[in-house]
Order: sequence, then C-alpha cells, then structure tokens
Amino acid sequence: MTVAADGDLPALVLSVPTGDDLDRITEICQNADIQEWTSVPRNYQRSDAQFFVEQVVAKGWSEGRELTWAIREADAGAPPDLVGMLGITLSGPENARTGEVGYWLAAAARGRGTMTRAVAALVDTAFDPSGPLALSALRWRCDIHETSHGSVPNWASWKVAWSLGFQREGRVRRFLPNDGRLHDGWIATLLPDDPREPRAPWDGPVETDGVLPLVAHDGVGEREGDDPEALVRRFHHVYGLPVQTDGASLERESLDMRMSLVAEEFAELVGAVYGQAARAEIESSYRRAVAADDGDRPDDGARNGSALRAAAVLAVRDTIRPTSREAIGRLRELGVRPVLLTGDNARAAARVAAEVGIGAEDVRAEVLPGDKRDVVAALQAGGRHVGMVGDGVNDAAALAQAGAQGLGFAMGSGTDVAIEAADIILVRTDLGAVVDAIRVSRDTLRIIKQNLFWAFAYNVAAIPLAAAGLLNPMIAGAAMACSSVIVVTNSLRLRRAGR
Repeated sequence: MTVAADGDLPALVLSVPTGDDLDRITEICQNADIQEWTSVPRNYQRSDAQFFVEQVVAKGWSEGRELTWAIREADAGAPPDLVGMLGITLSGPENARTGEVGYWLAAAARGRGTMTRAVAALVDTAFDPSGPLALSALRWRCDIHETSHGSVPNWASWKVAWSLGFQREGRVRRFLPNDGRLHDGWIATLLPDDPREPRAPWDGPVETDGVLPLVAHDGVGEREGDDPEALVRRFHHVYGLPVQTDGASLERESLDMRMSLVAEEFAELVGAVYGQAARAEIESSYRRAVAADDGDRPDDGARNGSALRAAAVLAVRDTIRPTSREAIGRLRELGVRPVLLTGDNARAAARVAAEVGIGAEDVRAEVLPGDKRDVVAALQAGGRHVGMVGDGVNDAAALAQAGAQGLGFAMGSGTDVAIEAADIILVRTDLGAVVDAIRVSRDTLRIIKQNLFWAFAYNVAAIPLAAAGLLNPMIAGAAMACSSVIVVTNSLRLRRAGR
C-alpha cells in the first residue's frame, strides 16, 4: 500500500515488517510515550521486536485475523525509513466483519500528519466494498490514565481518529489492560458512509509547535520546572502511587519518605548500569544531601495563603493470594520445582518468595522479557521440561519458549498476547489451577497406559486360544464385552482427577 507525496510531505509505503526492521523497531520502542500508551513492553529489547515480527505479525497475517503494516517514509533518493506501525484486528463473520485500528509513531516523525495519512489510506482500503476486507465498521480505543491533573486520555491517538471522522461513543470503565492494571478507556466508531472529517469540535489540548501536551488544562506547564508539588505529583504518576488531590503534600515526613523512595530506585538503576561502586556513591550523596537540609523550603501557603499539610500517608503493595502457598506445596509434592521469575526488584521478589515458600536460590528478579525466555531456554537445554505460568505481555516470549519442551500456562484474565503464546489457558486466576492441570494430565496418561495394558493382555491371551479352537465364541464375545466395560469404568476414574 502506498500513499502519494503531499506537497513537502514524503510518500508513505505501508508494508509488512520483516527481520530487517528489528533494530529500527527496537530503537523506536524505547520511547517513553509508546511504552506508556500501548501494550509495548517496558524496557523494550531486540528480543521483544523479534517476537513481535516473527510471532505476532507472522501469525496475524497467516490467520488473517490481525494485519500489521510498517509505516515507511519514502524520501526521494533514499530507502524508505520505518517511522511507525499500523495494525487492524478483524472480528465477526465474513459478511459482517468489523475491525479495530491501532498505531504508534516514532517521536521524530510526529507533528507532520504522517499517521493521519497512513490511517486514512487504511480506512479507504478497509471500507472498499470490492476489496479484501469490506468492513462494516472500524473501531478505535485508547486507555485513560489517572494523574494529579485528572483523567488523561491518549490525546495524540485521539487527534488522528478525530480528524478522520471517528465518533466517540463514550467512556468504558475498567476497559483496557496496561502496565499490569485495568484502565478506563474511550471507544470510537467509524462507519463506511461517515464523512472523513471531524464530527465535533476538538476537545483536547492545543498543539504547541505541532506537539500535543499531555493534559488539556491551563496548568500544563506546572508539570515541569522547579515547583516541588508538581514534581512530587509527577513522580507519583510515573510510579503509580496514590496522589493527594485536595492540597499540597509537602509536609516534611511525607516528603522525606517519597524522596527516599526516589533515591533508592535511582541508586538501584545506577548500580545495575555502572556497578555497585557507583551505587554506593549515589547512596552516599543522598545521605549527605539529607544531612545538609536547612529546612528552608517554601510551602503552598506562599501561593494560596494557607499552609496545607498531609493528613495521612498511604502505602500500597501487591498482595499474595491465600491459596498460593498451598499451591506451591502441592507442586513440590508432585515433584515440580517452583522458580519465581519476575521483573520486580529483588526485595519485592524475596518477600513474595518467602510468603509462598520458594527458596532464595530459586528466585530470579529484575528479569527483562527477553531474559525470561532465555532462562526458560537454559533450563530446557539442561534436559528439564518447563511449565511457564504468566499473564502479561512481558511473559509472552517465555510462554512461547516453554512450549518447545514443556507447556506455557496463561491466566484467562491475562493479556491477549500472553494467551496467544500459551499452550494452556487457565480459567481460574489461581495457581492451584496449574496443580490441577498437571494432576489431570498425569492421571489421564496413567489410565491410558492401563487401558492399553488390559487391551493387549486380553488379545495376547485370547487370540492363541481362539486359533487353536479352544475358545468358545460365546465366551470370547463375553470376554470382549467385559474388557470394554473394564476400560470404560477405568476411564471414568478421571472424573475424580484434580480434586
């Protein structure tokens, strides 16, 4: 698919991404906005790009269910440069198919209408009644993030859909998964006969130099700069912490707690990149900074005439399901060695492992998505059969690898990518379901072997007797019927399997 050049704007080439695009995809997906607003994994690696091209894209095209194009800008005299990705997910019967469009764009290519032109070309192709798709409707959606400034949708994505005539149907609560939790979302629809122009006045923020700000209100600039309250609130948004919305939160004890958390996370990152000596330097510097605090810090009273103090401090952490420890114990009884493989920090992983009964030697923390797959592959190379349990986008590569010599288990409440990569989908979001699945599988195999034994034993004994004329046909028929009853009765024992 090709989009002709428009004035100073280069022509666009829409083609299927290939292995030659891996490095470029990896580079673009390092962008924080793409990781924030799409299902692209955090800490994106080349292995993620490889999984995307070789598994997601290839499988989507082969099944005709999820079609993906790379957006390439074709400047004269230069090879087309990949700047974004555009996809459509199809659903419904052939005579009434609908599609859902999704896209992302490199930061350097934004602000010049590239994505709008590409999506417009896809819309024309999708609605062409004589074309391969001939869709009845196109849908668009985006998640909404809660910030200190209120609910913030993906304005940049909505600007593209809005400009092409998509009509926003409304807000759906707890609609879209992103970054491990469900967000509210917007959904919009475009029909074949709808005009390809905005259906309502623009309701988002005003562009500045072709760039849309994050939030649509008068205090956009307060997210940055030297304002302590704005910086504290931004930190809370980035780290998914609760935010006080009814006033300033600059009380000394509360602020010290938050600053120590920032310093701790930063020190860990520095240590991971530059080594433990560098981490020690950061930790030492932070201690000296705290000791040098002169207490001369303006509070919100200077701005609104009244000093506001935090009324409480809230701390949140993930909780362990009550059944998880029991499930780990049952796995050990079955001869399965549990290993905790997580992208969380080492302290959080150690706490979870201690609660569920996994030894410290079997904890792998701060593992990237590609590294998870490598860990599974290493275990398989050692002759082990691996069962990988996961529910997120970051687990998809490891789930797919597990299927090479073992099984991938995906939670039914997990992401679509994880479900597609897994071999078994668990309806219950409970680790005990994995135990039940293993027990049922083992019981099934044992009963199959027993049934085969009885069948072969009967025939080995009866055939020579029948050939010698020593077996009455009536007795043989009765014996055959009895063997069938035995096999069926033995198989019915599976009804108790997993209980």
